[in-house]
Amino acid sequence: MNEAASGWYTFLVTKNSDKYAIAEAVRQEFKVHVTSVKTLVIPGKQKRRGRRGLTITASDRKKAYVRLKKGESIELFGVNTPKK
Repeated sequence: MNEAASGWYTFLVTKNSDKYAIAEAVRQEFKVHVTSVKTLVIPGKQKRRGRRGLTITASDRKKAYVRLKKGESIELFGVNTPKK
């Protein structure tokens, strides 16, 4: 939430989505202007299950950090930005 107060918003996205598609989706869904997008792939962790200790690997996830135009915010996050 600290990042949202400074204009950065974090979303979990599909692994095959690119930066342009993410920016367009955020722009259409929330009616805001996207200035930049950073992506990050989080590798899945290995977990042990059962009596035999079988190793199961969780699937990878992808995060997108989206920066909005100064003065804009997404109401879904519920962060009050200070007015200057």
